Amino acid sequence: MTKPIHLYFAVSDEPDIYLEEHFQTLARTYPNLCFVPVLSDPSGPTGRRTGLVSNAVAGDFARLNGFKAYLAGPPAMVNTTVEMLVGHGLCREDIHADPFYTEAEKTAQDMTT
Repeated sequence: MTKPIHLYFAVSDEPDIYLEEHFQTLARTYPNLCFVPVLSDPSGPTGRRTGLVSNAVAGDFARLNGFKAYLAGPPAMVNTTVEMLVGHGLCREDIHADPFYTEAEKTAQDMTT
């Protein structure tokens, strides 16, 4: 695959980042891969991108027409990012999302349906 791939790895803080060397190695091996860790709630100064991952992506791309997006994570992050992607021109059918619900959230959701 030669198309550009932008992997945004969103976590709360430095200790939450895992497999970083693996992704950096992949990015060195495949020049079309860009690995971008984003910390939403850093506990101290950092040289990394900070804030919401949706804002990081929006800051890097004015328009997302023709892109495909694959998301996984907490429902609030997934929902916020989906809305940003659509607002930047990405078609909903090109967004593939997997929100991670806790068992308690699944049970509560089942009780309301």
